[in-house]
Amino acid sequence: MIGNIGERITNGCFAFRDMCDPTVSHSSAPPTFSTDLSMKFPILQASRPRRRLGNCDYAYDGRMPTLGPLGKFVVVFAVVSALTSGCADTTTTPTTTTTAATTTAEALPDTPAGTQLTWALQHGGTATDDELRQHFSADALAAIAPDKLREVLQGGPDTTIVKVTKSEDTSLDAIVKTKDETQFRVSITVDPTSHLITGLLFRPAELPASPTTWDEVDQRLAELAPTTAFLAAEVGADKPVRSSNAGDAGPLGSAFKLYVLGAVAKAVRDGTLSWTDTLTIRPDLKSLPSGELQERADNSTVTVTEAAEKMISISDNTATDILIDRVGKPAVEAMFTEMGMSPSSQQRTLPLLTTRELFILKWGVPASVRDEYATGSVDRRRELLAEHRNDPLPDISAVDPKVPVAPETVEWFASPEELAKAHESLDPLQLTNILGINPGIPLDKETWPSVSFKGGSEPGVLTLSWLAHRKDGRVFVVVVMAEDGDHPLDELDAASIGKGIFALLAN
Repeated sequence: MIGNIGERITNGCFAFRDMCDPTVSHSSAPPTFSTDLSMKFPILQASRPRRRLGNCDYAYDGRMPTLGPLGKFVVVFAVVSALTSGCADTTTTPTTTTTAATTTAEALPDTPAGTQLTWALQHGGTATDDELRQHFSADALAAIAPDKLREVLQGGPDTTIVKVTKSEDTSLDAIVKTKDETQFRVSITVDPTSHLITGLLFRPAELPASPTTWDEVDQRLAELAPTTAFLAAEVGADKPVRSSNAGDAGPLGSAFKLYVLGAVAKAVRDGTLSWTDTLTIRPDLKSLPSGELQERADNSTVTVTEAAEKMISISDNTATDILIDRVGKPAVEAMFTEMGMSPSSQQRTLPLLTTRELFILKWGVPASVRDEYATGSVDRRRELLAEHRNDPLPDISAVDPKVPVAPETVEWFASPEELAKAHESLDPLQLTNILGINPGIPLDKETWPSVSFKGGSEPGVLTLSWLAHRKDGRVFVVVVMAEDGDHPLDELDAASIGKGIFALLAN
């Protein structure tokens, strides 16, 4: 729920992974468990007993999705049939070796991540419970029943490794092809110490077909959710290229992290903070996924740069809360005005919530407390946050990814026009090393050489926002916002709409 859609958008099929962002939901599939983006393909994720949250931000660049209200481990079931079709007769394969029978057009690397992916594809579908415990983290196995895990992986021996797109010791991204020639992107992460699998995600290699006309963009947005708002505009132009309800504020999900980045950048400019300063990952600052920092050792350190990169590119919730703690809530709240948020949106947003506080308010406190927060004055809200400052994070089981919780009252709010101003205020600061890591969707780099992106999502909430420099020097902002108070949203469909908008703007 608190995550970045861009990160998830590039993933989206079925998988386990750091709660990150998700995909598209088929009506026949289970609901998605996403934190930054609601997924089109349902996912299940879990977090450590005391460290849980997703927006996942998914970028269609092979990055692991992150950000979500659930937890560290995610499994997407929406398209399980893609791997399992035709595999009902798969025979049991001995699991005493990690040598893959899986066809490989390209060999998986001999790294901890590569070795575990080889095993998962080749043997995961037929592994015993004991064998699963030898390869998956306890958090992962707490999040999904062994039988369901085997069901997801049973088609693995019939996959072909088409290409390895990213490889590190503890993470790997690859493109795989199933028996029926369907291609998926797979991402895996393993614990740096135990090398047990902590994240495994399969998502479609391609987005759904994109709209090719502005009228089709309007139609697709109307079909996406009951409430949508949209802006496509050239920076500095007198009127937008296309817009709909662009002045209407709605819930942002993890897109609010743009304002946190603005406060961090200002502190650096003012000389009170350096990008190389180290921050302590205190236990009381750990949040739920999406993200990675919640899994690091208590009181270990991270640089400001790394925290900012993770906050934006994988919508790391713990990184966000650590940065808020460092610069102070007042500094972030001051950026609301400086970066163009309207007084009415500020009234709905204040006081600034950390991601941890949002999880507690939505899933940790009695509904009566949440209702009092929703209807209270800003001062009363601050009092309630202070009263519940030491509350523990909710258990992952309390988070139902199918049910939106208070998206209109317990959230961060802005309109497409206001988010566009936020991007415009950050653009001169040359932060593309942070904002450009995850572009959210695949874009032609020749046409769009510089792209800044931040998404956000939770059940029933979806935000996509870009500022992109075109090759001719013109600069455009694109914001898509959708809200459904009753159902999760189709993130891949939203991503395909975004891609279609950029194709229209390219001309």
